[in-house]
Amino acid sequence: EEERLEKEKAEKEKAEKENKAKEKEVDSLIDMMVPVEPQPAPTFHLPIKESYVVTREFFDLEADMSVLVNAVKNSGDGYVESQGISFSKEDNSIFDVYNVFPGEVLTVSGNSESLEGYTITIKHENDVTSVYSSLSSVNVNVGDKIESNVKIGVSGTSLNDLEAGIHVHLEILSNGKHINPKDAIGKEISELASVVK
Repeated sequence: EEERLEKEKAEKEKAEKENKAKEKEVDSLIDMMVPVEPQPAPTFHLPIKESYVVTREFFDLEADMSVLVNAVKNSGDGYVESQGISFSKEDNSIFDVYNVFPGEVLTVSGNSESLEGYTITIKHENDVTSVYSSLSSVNVNVGDKIESNVKIGVSGTSLNDLEAGIHVHLEILSNGKHINPKDAIGKEISELASVVK
């Protein structure tokens, strides 16, 4: 009987030592853990990473006259109100075009010879889409899921707006309504509802 009790006592002590060793190991792992900071929500950014000029403004009746004049383009068949903004480099040379917010490529259409060059439409959350036109080439396919700031194409020209030179024309729609891309830059997607007029 004494032998059995000593054996049980030894097993109990062994189990306690193992438990203490495991507790020390867990405590050590906990000490090594670095708290994960929550990632900020993505915000909209420009489709160009280089120094740029705006060659075509967004048509907004509340804008001053100089903006309104630059927000109407001569399509060759008449004058059309710009539903977005055209960005160009100051020296009118080609540049890489980047998506302005994470999303999924919805459409890729046209070609470098069509009226508006290649056009890419990207669907974002909250019924927001971004449309990039006047591209000379594309780097994405329909169905691609892309993070923010991914090269999606190269700037080009548009037969619909020769005055804009080499550019990318960016349109942003929220719930099917065009919004001024300038009003989206730096904002989270949840903030876009406040800029829809």
